[in-house]
Amino acid sequence: MKKIFTVFASFVFFFLLGCSKERTIDLNSSDSLSITPDQEWAVIKVPYAAFLQDCDYSSIVRAHARSGDVFLVKGKEFIKKEIEESNSKRRKKNVEEFELWYKFEEGCLSASLVDIYDTKLKAQTASEKLKKN
Repeated sequence: MKKIFTVFASFVFFFLLGCSKERTIDLNSSDSLSITPDQEWAVIKVPYAAFLQDCDYSSIVRAHARSGDVFLVKGKEFIKKEIEESNSKRRKKNVEEFELWYKFEEGCLSASLVDIYDTKLKAQTASEKLKKN
């Protein structure tokens, strides 16, 4: 009898413990993009960013964003940059470098301006942390 009471009391204790409202995660089923694994989301990590029409710094500005804003990545592009580098003998040598750009509905941004996340929920969490600071 004492064992049954102990098991019952333990069951009631753990049941009530599981009903606490300390941490809840709200997965809104109407927003299926929140947990889609094959998409990437970007969070602006600089105070202000300008979306450019093309993936080039000399392109025209199409839109603006602020730190913590979240955007769906539509594509990526590696842009070839040619840099002249001189060595110790003063000869110039062309070096190829590539810069990663992300494409969005609003335009293009350099990878140096954003942090990338694999789900919208992770991006929103990072955005909230950025906005608190």
